[in-house]
This record gives sequence, structure tokens and C-alpha cells, in this order.
Amino acid sequence: MKINLVADLFAADYGGGAELTTEALMENIPVNNINRIYSHTVTEDLIQNKKNEKWIFGNYSKLNDSVMLYFAKHKLDYHVLEYDYKFCTHRSPTLHNLAVAKKCDCNTSPHGKIVSLFLAMAKNVFWMSEQQLQIYKGYFNHISKGKNTVLSSVFCQRDIKYILELNKHVLKNDQRYLILQSSSPVKDSNAGKEYAEQNDLAYEPVGNLPYFQFLRKLASMKGLIFLPRSEDTCPRLIIEAALLNCDIRMNHFVQHQTESWFESKEKILEHMESRVDTFWGLINE
Repeated sequence: MKINLVADLFAADYGGGAELTTEALMENIPVNNINRIYSHTVTEDLIQNKKNEKWIFGNYSKLNDSVMLYFAKHKLDYHVLEYDYKFCTHRSPTLHNLAVAKKCDCNTSPHGKIVSLFLAMAKNVFWMSEQQLQIYKGYFNHISKGKNTVLSSVFCQRDIKYILELNKHVLKNDQRYLILQSSSPVKDSNAGKEYAEQNDLAYEPVGNLPYFQFLRKLASMKGLIFLPRSEDTCPRLIIEAALLNCDIRMNHFVQHQTESWFESKEKILEHMESRVDTFWGLINE
């Protein structure tokens, strides 16, 4: 089976949560079976040449609207991993509201309608959290008619094993709270610093570390303060902190926090073990 994997960026380009989840889902697929395609390079001619193949979309913000319409109208074999809110020009209704002091109405724009049609006509849409799916349904009634699955973030086996090894061998000898330093408009480090100072919590801003070094640092610290400014659909950082026995201070924008699988470390691990099989079971139906 040849798979056309489309994304704005891949894990080799950028180690973001979406890219790592997409890569984890491809972990056991032979490299020769995956054709990685950057979203901005997809054309109707390319689709015509591969119209009988399977397509999987990760982040697709650079996909042309006409290309999305082509997939929807021709009912091709395509599946979408929806990581955020790409119907919105800010990829977040809350960020949109903050930027223009006006309720997001991108669902009524031509682009918003095309994105909703692209999702509605996909063979499967995989969401990161139940809250995310419900927000989409609130904007687009016809999303409910599609095949929707709340998948959550996905970890490769190597990363899960490394986290469990850290639990065994790294002592929590640092009583400070980690605050992620990030340029993302969603992940607001300033709010975390203000929270720490208001609550007399010692903290350390941490950023620009290689992934495994970052996990080791997090494992050694008492906790994590993570207060995003807008919807964060299923942040891997929160899952990592939970698995590393950190005290987590977060706000309501962390959208997966009320789901049953996040209630304990045991349930998180059980859930993570099932994600890849759940995904491919639906893709191959």
C-alpha cells in the first residue's frame, strides 16, 4: 500500500507536537511505502497521477483551497489529522478574538467553508480532543455527519520507553517548576511566570533543548506550569509531565485534561498503546 503523507512540515524539519504525532503513526510503515509531500506542493496534476492511492494529511495550512475542494468533490481516499483549527485565519478562535477584539467568524468565510467541506468529505478525521471536536461541530453542523475519531496525541515506542526509564533513574531533586519558553502565540510563558510569582513557586524557564534532554530536565523537576493563551488541543508536554509524575498547573485551554484516559498514569499508558492500532484499523477499513 502506497501512502501519500502530506504536511506543512515533517519531524525532520521541526519537532513540534503535530509532527511527532504524525511520525509516530508512521513508525512501523516501511519507508518505501510512504511518499512524503509538502502541502504547498500539492497540485491537481499530482493528485491525478495518484488518485487511486491513499492520502493522509497532517497539518495542511499551506494546502491550496482549490486542492482541498478537488479532494472533497472527487471523494478520493483521504484521511485528515486535525491538530488545531485551520478554518480560522489564526488557527484558533480565541487567538482570533484576542487579535481583532471580535468573535471569530471564519466559519462563514470562503476558506472556512472549504476547510469544513474538506473535513466532512474525508474518509476519516482524527481529532486531538473531544473539546476540539465539539468546537468544530459548533461552527459546522455537517461535521457531525462525517467519520470522526478522537485520537489524541501519539507517542512512538522509543519515546514512551525513554520516559519510563527516566521515571526509574532520575531523582526529582529540583523543587522548581518548569515553564516552557516558546515563540508560539498559544504557549504563553509570561502567564506561567506571573502565576509562579503570584503563588510563590520557584521556577525555571526552559527552551531550545533537544527533545530527550528536555524530558530529562522535566523529569528532575517538581512540576510544570503551562497556561496557554488559547485552545491547545492535546499538548504532548502535559502528557509527558503526567507520565513523569510532575505536579501540573494548567488552565482550561488544555483541552484533553477532562478525558477519562488522562485520569492516571496507568490509563495514559494504556491509551497510548492503543493509538496506532486504532488509527490504522480505521484507515484500512
